[in-house]
Amino acid sequence: MPPTIGEATLTELLRLLVRAADRFGHSLRQDGTSVIWAEVDANDPQNLRGES
Repeated sequence: MPPTIGEATLTELLRLLVRAADRFGHSLRQDGTSVIWAEVDANDPQNLRGES
């Protein structure tokens, strides 16, 4: 994740993750880099709703 990500972009990303991901999180590494990760279970019927 770039350190200069805007608040609006970050908010939209989190909304997307809440709707689409089964699990997600944010990892802050010792070297100062930041990663947002998501897991989507392909066989989960809730993920096949066709929402965007």
